[in-house]
Amino acid sequence: MIKGKITSLFLASIMALGTINTSYIAHANTTSEVSRISNISGTITTNKYPKISNISENTILGADFSNYQQDLIWGKTYKDYKNNDISDTLFDFVKSQGINTISVKVSTDDESIISLENAIKTLKEAQKSGLKTNMVLLYSDEMTYGNKQDLPKTWVNENDITTKACDYTKNVLEQLEKADVKLDILTIGNEVNYNFLGYEGESAYKGWEAMAKIASIAQEKGIKVSASIFQEKTPEDIKWVLQKLNEDYLGVDFDYIGVNIYPTDNTVSYINDMRKAFEEEEKSSGKNTQLYISSIKYARQDDEGSASIYSQANSIYELLEAGISENNAGGLVYTDAENVGSWTSFFDEDGKAVQSLSIFALAKGLSIDNEVEEEAKDPYEYGGESGLKEQEVAIKRINELSSDAIRGVDVSSYTVLKKAGVKYYNFNGEEESLIKILADNGVNYIRIRVWNDPYNEKGETYGGGACDIESGLEIAREAAKYNMKLLVDFHYSDFWADPQNQVIPKAWKKDANDQEKMAQHVYGYTKEVIEKFQETGIEIGMVQVGNEITKGMLGISTDSGKNVENSKIVNKYLAKGCQAVRDIAPNALIALHLETQNIDKYRTIMNGWERDNVDYDILGTSHYAYWWNTTGTLEKVLELAQEYGKFVTVLETAWVNTTKDADGTPNNISDNNLMGDYSVSVQGQVDMLTGLYQTLSKYNNGLGAFYWEPAWIPVKAGWSNWKYNKEIADIYGTGWASKGAVGYYPDDTLYYEGNPSWGGSSWDNQTLFDMNGHALQSLKFYKQSVTKKKEKILVVRILDEYGNKLRSNYLTKIDGRSIKSITLPEVEGYITPEYKISDISSEDDVNFIDAVYESVNKKDISSATVSNIKDNFYTGKAHTQDIAVRINEKTLEKDKDYTVKYSNNKEVGTATVTITGKGNYTGTIKKQFKISIAKSSSYTINGMKYKVTNAKIDGTGTVELVSIGGNSKKSTIVVPNTIKISNKTFRVSSIGSKVFRKNTYVKKVVLGKYITNIGQESFYGCNQLKTIEIKSTNLKSVGKNAIAKMYKKAYIKVPSSKLKTYKNLFKKSTGWQNGYIIKR
Repeated sequence: MIKGKITSLFLASIMALGTINTSYIAHANTTSEVSRISNISGTITTNKYPKISNISENTILGADFSNYQQDLIWGKTYKDYKNNDISDTLFDFVKSQGINTISVKVSTDDESIISLENAIKTLKEAQKSGLKTNMVLLYSDEMTYGNKQDLPKTWVNENDITTKACDYTKNVLEQLEKADVKLDILTIGNEVNYNFLGYEGESAYKGWEAMAKIASIAQEKGIKVSASIFQEKTPEDIKWVLQKLNEDYLGVDFDYIGVNIYPTDNTVSYINDMRKAFEEEEKSSGKNTQLYISSIKYARQDDEGSASIYSQANSIYELLEAGISENNAGGLVYTDAENVGSWTSFFDEDGKAVQSLSIFALAKGLSIDNEVEEEAKDPYEYGGESGLKEQEVAIKRINELSSDAIRGVDVSSYTVLKKAGVKYYNFNGEEESLIKILADNGVNYIRIRVWNDPYNEKGETYGGGACDIESGLEIAREAAKYNMKLLVDFHYSDFWADPQNQVIPKAWKKDANDQEKMAQHVYGYTKEVIEKFQETGIEIGMVQVGNEITKGMLGISTDSGKNVENSKIVNKYLAKGCQAVRDIAPNALIALHLETQNIDKYRTIMNGWERDNVDYDILGTSHYAYWWNTTGTLEKVLELAQEYGKFVTVLETAWVNTTKDADGTPNNISDNNLMGDYSVSVQGQVDMLTGLYQTLSKYNNGLGAFYWEPAWIPVKAGWSNWKYNKEIADIYGTGWASKGAVGYYPDDTLYYEGNPSWGGSSWDNQTLFDMNGHALQSLKFYKQSVTKKKEKILVVRILDEYGNKLRSNYLTKIDGRSIKSITLPEVEGYITPEYKISDISSEDDVNFIDAVYESVNKKDISSATVSNIKDNFYTGKAHTQDIAVRINEKTLEKDKDYTVKYSNNKEVGTATVTITGKGNYTGTIKKQFKISIAKSSSYTINGMKYKVTNAKIDGTGTVELVSIGGNSKKSTIVVPNTIKISNKTFRVSSIGSKVFRKNTYVKKVVLGKYITNIGQESFYGCNQLKTIEIKSTNLKSVGKNAIAKMYKKAYIKVPSSKLKTYKNLFKKSTGWQNGYIIKR
């Protein structure tokens, strides 16, 4: 399942939640007036909101429709207060509610949703309804703000930006004229207090000059002009802006000054004071400019439950009132006005107008009918009965569908859903275990995904069902009670592995560039997990090695098999995973999983698997009818797999029962992107499954399918409970992701425009249970669609006489009750055996047999020439040879023509290489090589290091002690008589130079009976060494300063027969000191 798709759809649906700001004023605080608005309620009528004094036809009562074309693309519709569709008369309707101006923002990016083309479309519609028009030119490819005025990318290298901006403006006005759009107001830039066109600091005056030149261009065409600034710190600061705009040398009078406002608790008083300051400045300058609010919005819904349509209407009314006076017609442009579902717009998630829109008409003193026709609460918003469980279905029996076919489901999220309190109900409305409900309705297989370590360093879950091994084992134990079989789905990641993301597990990351270690990780982990699942008592019928690996695995991109070098690495890991399955669960089928049903890609990848000897049984595919997959594409997959002798299992499938969201995280599949030929209903789910299983049953290699997450329902039903569901997801992992995944999983998947995109599952509309946990009638498909026909899976291993694998397994389905001859595949150079299948046990769904092929003309390898065998020195590790085997000057190929085994190839002695014919070759040939001890080689034994001085292995070989290593802090050290190297005895005959030098821990040293030499400075500076005991009677030499500066009263104990000889030996330049004693 492709988890990353949520980001591409997030904005489309999240507007129904209000969790992100979808307008272009991204940093607006629309809910900060909680303390003031929390108690506002009541009605929106003329009694409560009388006509505002001094309001006039010159007052701007504007609505920003910048998002309108996007809403149309998304298929949004609009309704009036009575639920009548007004999509075709929307502008007439908003005009009837007091709006007199439609405003749009325009970027220089033609591909943007706020392009000039889209703006023209919107303004033409507004003009038809007699509304005034305002266009805000941003002079940027994206939205601009007070602290962000980026030039268009194509303007960056222009020498004269002002001229470029003027030419651009002329072109825009020409385009409007061609489109027959009469523009009433041109707003020059957005929030351009001091940095228009990027002019700032000492060059800021150029920005004012550019605005004046653009204003002249518009006014020459009879268009009024407006400047747009952001809210200054104090109301008095408006005077500074006016003074800049009113400079005489600019030679232009602006008709309007618009101020973008971000509401706070004192916004109304701020506007009132700003208007007064504005009027003072206008009066002193002799100008007649109109001040209005060029951007404002208020929430009608928020997380705290304090905002409402009443607080929204009240805020707008108070703001208009504060900005209008006898000397200023004032007004405002409401941002986000038309944005269906946004918590700050005038249209709810269903496109129905909210009463607060009528505040503009009331402010003008108009009488208006804004009574709302109440509807039943939407269960998808608040939770409740959706009606899905009451939908009846018609289920057809599929003639070829046997009772042994895989009728599986993926229930990987079940453990955490239970922990979060989710409950499930059978068809009698009784609460019951999910697994029992599934088993009772014909489900015979479960699929469980396994992630290596789905937790961050704080122990927080990544989410997605928190699919660690323990969660999976809990499900498996319960499923075992109902005789279900298990598919273990290895992702080889700590979180979702899918086409977009194949993130390497944290613990393996350090070895990412070491193929051998990575392969061993895959093998060891696969083996360990399977062993744990085996302990639950469930039958492991299938193991999936890798998840949706079309584009690669373990952080390696294969470009769908076209990158051969990377494909070989991935295939090496796949082969290791498959080997682990064969070793620990030999009767389990192995599946490899590709997703999008693209036959060319499949063939390229499967050729690579064959090339690299990946041992598997099943080509696994994903089949989602809402993503381009049809029964026709599935047939092509089945036919392709037949070419390679492979079974096919649909490892993931699903269909939607609604397009509505029930948990607050927008679903990946919605009205905006739904494809496929089935109805969006419970019956549609049945129809999709019917077509799927009919197709699989037609082919001898189709095994069945797994429905993906049929029970991943909301923790708390209703999208208005999104906040609760997100909090629970962060605790238990019930959503598709949680905050714990930040830092491991890519940000572009976890966030949309800086906002978290996790919380719910994003797939709750394709389950086989309603949002409250009641089983849907579509679940009955698994029991009612099958026949009594018994069908078994037969896996034939194709082997030669020596048990060597000749080719991939031959796979087929057989009637388990009859005797049947099967035709095995031919293998070049071998006689194809005849087989009859009989007495297949009804208890065994999968039957393995060995087919032994005899070679037609095999050559005896015993006469072959074997070269490149060399003697080796002992290293403590097993030795192998890079041999070449030739017969009649033909070089044979290892593992194809022969195999190699070694014996006695580690210890000193004679090793044997046994070469055994394979394939077209028979017989054996043996060769030998010697392993000996190398002179001067070093070995560490019991922490002390020795160097070989005589390499004889007859017991007379000798070594020298060269380091005491890990024994350096011992008080007593015994140098042994002999040591063993590869089970051969060597005499310790010498103490090397400086071995004990300046050791301050040792107090006693015992030297073995074969010591003949003590090297120079051997015991130099051992100031705690009190005793040296020499057992040897054959000491010949003591090196210079060997015993200098030891303990001042040290004594040397020697054999009595050598007392006199050794006294003379130790007093010759050995560092002997008065106080030393030699005694027997």
